[in-house]
Parts: sequence; structure tokens; C-alpha cells
Amino acid sequence: MGTIYNQSYLTLIAMTGSDASYGLPGTQGRQRCPQWTGQTQGIYLLQEIDDYSCLARESKWSSRGWTFQESVLSPRILVFSDQGVFYQCHRKSHYKDEDHGDQRLDYPLTQIPLSSYDGLVSEFTTRDLTYKSDILDAFSGILHFAYGVEHHYGLPFSDFSRAILWRIRDGRYPMRPPCIPKRFPSWSWSSIDNIIQLPHPMLEQAKISASLAQWVIPPRNKQLSLKILPNPSTEEHELDGDFDSDDPDSQGHLLARLAVLMAWKWGCFPGRLPKCLISGATWEQYDAIIRQRWKSLAGMTDEAYSMQGGHLPAHEQETRFPIQMQDACTDGCLMVFTQSTRLQIRENETFGNYTKLLDKYNDAVGWLIPNSINWEQLKKIPRWNWGAEFDVLALSIPYEGLNKYSRGVVYDHKAANWYDSAGNRLVTRDPCVNLMVVETKNGICRRIALAQASLKSWIKRQPQFHTFILD
Repeated sequence: MGTIYNQSYLTLIAMTGSDASYGLPGTQGRQRCPQWTGQTQGIYLLQEIDDYSCLARESKWSSRGWTFQESVLSPRILVFSDQGVFYQCHRKSHYKDEDHGDQRLDYPLTQIPLSSYDGLVSEFTTRDLTYKSDILDAFSGILHFAYGVEHHYGLPFSDFSRAILWRIRDGRYPMRPPCIPKRFPSWSWSSIDNIIQLPHPMLEQAKISASLAQWVIPPRNKQLSLKILPNPSTEEHELDGDFDSDDPDSQGHLLARLAVLMAWKWGCFPGRLPKCLISGATWEQYDAIIRQRWKSLAGMTDEAYSMQGGHLPAHEQETRFPIQMQDACTDGCLMVFTQSTRLQIRENETFGNYTKLLDKYNDAVGWLIPNSINWEQLKKIPRWNWGAEFDVLALSIPYEGLNKYSRGVVYDHKAANWYDSAGNRLVTRDPCVNLMVVETKNGICRRIALAQASLKSWIKRQPQFHTFILD
């Protein structure tokens, strides 16, 4: 349907009515509701029709999940309501009605661009579905038009590392009921019947420097091969201003490259570090080597994962994603090869309002991200808040680091940073790592929460590489 809407010249929309049988007001078979008229003291009165933006905002049509693709993909729409007919072009700030011609549009009915994945998901999940199991079917037209077949359970391959960091606007996690044969895996936002939020891609803290996890979609039959998802950050390197360790905002691109370097140096990637990066150097020298050797952070990350040219050798595929684990996967499962460690969860103990992750010595490693925690599922786990251990998986390195008091957490700022051969601190922000906390049963993992830790704190716990099946 996405292609049909997008390639149409004009889409007719019945904005009024509670269902599809209501018809088009003002056409044969469906009369409009008459406007109120009156007369007083020789003056004739006529009720003014409601503004188009108001009609759109309050209409049943704009609250239905299945109509979302009409508004986003149609190049032009002709809207029929009980109070008139309106005409609008996609992504235009004006519309036309029967009486006044061009009018300014206050309510962005069709203003979300296809490139705004976070905006599309957030708006779509505010809408209602008669059958809740239609969640992905009703969104598929937009996904197919924007990404072709390069998406899986609502998450696009090209932005997977950021899309996997979805959370809930109000913190409640009502699970979407399964409907055979449809399944909704815990790693996908489609598993939750609530409004979804994603980090905005234009914010530095939302961008991903490198994926620490190697994501794979297992084949549905033995004739197909593994689908290895691409690394983010394919844009060519950008330069910052003069090196200034006291101004982190002026050194975002530099920090991103050097954070990936330090993660590689300290074993967060399985590939061999190039000799030119092993010896001591200043940050400026390291950065010059990185920019000369790789055109983008994605190229650097590919080599860090032993994927020259974006291809993983067959023997590495067999090692990282064993055939017996592939056979254990059902529809909706992902396989992920990444570093992990087992940690405990401890709620609100002199840690601001943040729930912390502890190692076996009760030392704080990181913290859970609010509105990403499925409390209902978590509290079903025995001793979840005192003694139970969870697998914690490394996901990615965000573009922006942490300042001293980030996320309400106070930690040893000096110990969390690195120094170069000249004794210069990396920058005033500490590189950090995005994490996922999962519950593991019978070899299958389900998402419980997202978390963060400073990169150096994560490395200190000596996480090991493992392959997980995520459902």
C-alpha cells in the first residue's frame, strides 16, 4: 500500500465518521451536517466552520493507525469532512478550503518526513488499532517505502544501533498480546502497547559512533545465509576546531573517533589493532592516523570486527554464530555477538533517582535508563533487587560522552578518562557505552532494560565475548 499511496496523484480521505462505512460527506449518499443559521434584530447569523487543523486534530481519522500511511505517503490529499472539503500537498505549510483559498496549517497533518524514523514511530504509536496485532502491518507501508526490505520487526537496518535504544514515554510497559502466527519480540518496540520514543538523531548524545554489537538475522531456512546488519556512521570524517580539551562541544567528532580507538585498544572489539595504533601517541597524532586509514567510523568499526569491506569471513561466521544456535532461533529472534558480563540490579540507594548496576563486589558499574525499564517483567524475577544476576550486553558507543554529573551519577571522573603520551586528558567528557540488560532462560534472552556506563568502568569489569539469541 505504501507504493500505491505514494504514486497516486490524489488521495481522497473521509475525515468524518467512526469507521470506513461513513462515506464522503457532501457527496451523493452522505449529506453534510447543516450549518446553524439564525436571525436576531434583523441580523442574519451563520455558524463559522471549524478550522481544518482543529478538525484534523480531533478527528477519528487522525487517531487510527491504519490511516497514518495515507497522511505520510500521499503527495496530495483531498479531505472530506462534515464542514467542508480541504486540499493539502505533502509537507506544505498551507492548505486550501472552499471559502478562503490558501490558509496556514497549524496542525502538522502530513509534515513528518520519511527520513525522521523517530518522529514516524512516535506519532504512529500514539494511534489506535482495532486489532493490536496489526501494529507492524499498519506501519509496513511506510517502512517498505523508506527502507525497501531493509528492516526487521519495525527497525531499519541502516539505523539499527539507534533504533534498538527505544523506550516508553511514560515508563509503562503493557505487553502487546501475541496473535498466532504474529510474534512481537522483546527487542522490538512493537512488543509494547504504548507510545514509543527514540533518541533524536540530530542530538549529539543520540548519535552512534560505533556498534559494539554485531547483529545478525538468522536464516529462516538452510538455503538462506545470515543477514549481518551494517555498522552506523558511514558519513566521512568531519574535522573539529583546534584541539581544546576544555571545550567538549567543539570536539565532538574527535571524541567519537578516539572513543572507538580506546574501546578497540582495550579489547571491546575482536579484531586485531593495527600496529600504527599500538604505540603511544598524542590524541592529535592518533586522530590523524584514523582519518588517513579509514574514510568513516563505519570503516574503522568493520576492521575492528575483522570485516574487511563489510564482509565477515565464513570461518568467523561459523565461530561467532554457530549453526546449532541458528537452529534454536524462531521467527523474531536476533543473534548478537558482543561483550557481556553478569551484574546485579539495585534500586535507588544513594544514587539519585537511578537504578544502578553492581558487580559481585557491590561496586557500581552503571545505571538503568529511566523509561526503558520493564518493571512488570523485572519484578517477576526472584530476588531481582538483591542477588539475582543478569546478562548485560554491550550495544554501542554514543557520539557524546558523559560529564562529571551525567545522569545524576557521581563517579571518579579522572579514573573514567584516558591520557595520551603527552599527559593530555581525552576531553572533559568521558566516553561511555550503551548497554542492554536481559533475562536469560533456556538460552533465550529477553530485554528487561537499557543501561549506560562509562566506557572505562565497563572495560574494568573484563567483559567477555559471547553470542546471544534475543527474542
